[in-house]
Amino acid sequence: MKIDIYALLNDLSRLPPDAIPLEIYKGDKWRVINAELNGRLYNQTPCLLMHDAKGRLANAFIYDHAYHHTLSAWDNHAVIIGDLHSATSYHVIAGVDDGEVIYRHILMQGENPCIIALPDKFADKLPLLAIAFGHYQPMKVYCTADKKDDLIDQLVNKINANIYASISRPSQTPNALLDADFFSVASVSLIQWRTPIPLEPAKSYDNPYPVEAFGEPLSDVVKMLAYYTQTPLSWAGMAVLGVLSTIGQSRVNAPLGNTYKPSSLFLLTEGESGGGKSKLQDLAYHAVDQHIKNAQKAYRDELNQWQAELASIKPKDRATWLMENPEPNDPDFILDDATIEPALDRFVMGELNNLVWRTDEAAKFFGGHTMKSDTAGSAMGNITSLYSGGAVRRKRSIHSKNAIKGVAYDCRLTFCLSGQRVILEPVLKDRLMAEQGLLARFLFTAEPSLVGFRDWSSKDRLSQDEYTDSVLKGYWTRCGYLMQDLLPTGHNPFTDGELPTDDKGRFNMPFADGAKQHLANFQQSIECKILGELKTAKEVANRMAENASRIATLLAFYDGATKLSSQYLDGAFKLVWHSVREFINYGKDDEKSDAQTVLEWFADKYIPKHQMSYILYADMQSAITPKKLRKKEILENATDSLESHYYIVVQGQPKTVFFNPILLP
Repeated sequence: MKIDIYALLNDLSRLPPDAIPLEIYKGDKWRVINAELNGRLYNQTPCLLMHDAKGRLANAFIYDHAYHHTLSAWDNHAVIIGDLHSATSYHVIAGVDDGEVIYRHILMQGENPCIIALPDKFADKLPLLAIAFGHYQPMKVYCTADKKDDLIDQLVNKINANIYASISRPSQTPNALLDADFFSVASVSLIQWRTPIPLEPAKSYDNPYPVEAFGEPLSDVVKMLAYYTQTPLSWAGMAVLGVLSTIGQSRVNAPLGNTYKPSSLFLLTEGESGGGKSKLQDLAYHAVDQHIKNAQKAYRDELNQWQAELASIKPKDRATWLMENPEPNDPDFILDDATIEPALDRFVMGELNNLVWRTDEAAKFFGGHTMKSDTAGSAMGNITSLYSGGAVRRKRSIHSKNAIKGVAYDCRLTFCLSGQRVILEPVLKDRLMAEQGLLARFLFTAEPSLVGFRDWSSKDRLSQDEYTDSVLKGYWTRCGYLMQDLLPTGHNPFTDGELPTDDKGRFNMPFADGAKQHLANFQQSIECKILGELKTAKEVANRMAENASRIATLLAFYDGATKLSSQYLDGAFKLVWHSVREFINYGKDDEKSDAQTVLEWFADKYIPKHQMSYILYADMQSAITPKKLRKKEILENATDSLESHYYIVVQGQPKTVFFNPILLP
């Protein structure tokens, strides 16, 4: 098979022609000729290919700034031994003398070879030279045994080539490959990788999300958010609950027995990276974010005016003026920092009464300084106190400008967190968090993402715009109305001065007729199950009634209701039951397939340790764990499954497993 010289040249970037000396090996001797040469650079690599005045590829030069001005000696560039145009086989090797030996050896066997040989000092450029020529022609590439792994790794999925190695080592002789015995170590090829298919169909999810619990029109909002973001209904439902808590915690309190509790919710969603959590948060919180944006603009204007007035006050009068004209407070009440301390400072300093911790990177909270420091217990104590509407105590405050310490009362905190399993699994099993009761206060969902089953190309998807959707526009309009004059310390227009409020102006939502008994009956039914089906989630079960009251209150608040009816409670019961089942089901290990176990061994153990894009099948069979996978039939079936799902390709002699680039770091 002849190489397509014109296709090769057309794929290269042209350099200005130049007259330079060039050595060409013909027959049995070297000749130096002068010719008009066009040099072309392959894919901006250091490999420069050159052809003579007749358009024939004649030589190759490894572009190196230290040598490119002195091309008079052959040892400064690669050479082509043989006729590139008529050759029946193509070979790449480091060492011009070695290339000559191989050329004569193959020629004596009756073949017509072409050898592309590098000087020894450019041996590290061997992969680049092989790629430049092998892009158009299958190659045989030669190296010493100690270089084979690196060479294979650089050539896989770049060219079609057979890799040969010698047992000689560079330290033994200046020309290590001369008279060496070669053995085949691998075959590499241009692999057309496809996106892997999940090894198993999505497991049946036996805890469907009760979207109907939201009632109309919120159930439609949840459905449309899930549709546009291609996320599970449970994720969308948690996002909507987060928005309701964000707005409602500053407006309304939830009834429980003969008292009132904050309507704040603690929400936790498990979901893999790239599953759509960020877009979901953006859409769900769109109205909230716009409100904060507008409030920030007004705040900056007010702050500039305040600073200007302060500058005009005489120094002796500033203390008195500041007491009467305090600095305006930043209206932003959304937090995604890694620690809770700045928020506690703002509570104690009186800058805000309501705070939302919203992030789709739960690691910022659970993996941050607060949860890992010596004061983790104290921090969790303050958080649980905030959930209950209790006091926030700061013994010291290193973040506040006045370094104050003190106590803040009747503040509100909403958590709307989501994160990957690798972050949440250790958290959900953390004894300290369990004993402190922090996790028991969270509503939780871990429904699998839709990754691998999403639609990106249908006409409907391409033609629809979520920002013009009537359901979502109505939802954002309603949220905007409920946030009128919403500031961290602002008044509550929702009450309109006619409804009973607490000291911070929050409406104490009363029970409608029969609703108080209805909630008590639910709590009693839970109590009867705590030693039975809820035994493994007792802490969470003990919070079900309170969380149900909070959810029901927020649903009623969104609808503009001024009493909490049994209808809203029934919807809330369904939502808290979903959460507690998620806690119970979490961590139940499903038996993994052999293919899944092999894949995890590749991804978690072999690839991170060796940083390789392949493994010899024989090496895998001797090293893989658990040992049961080393059995011939089991391993073959597992690798067949991985190959059919496009995670690996098995090919060559010796048999080699190549990894889909998606598995590589």
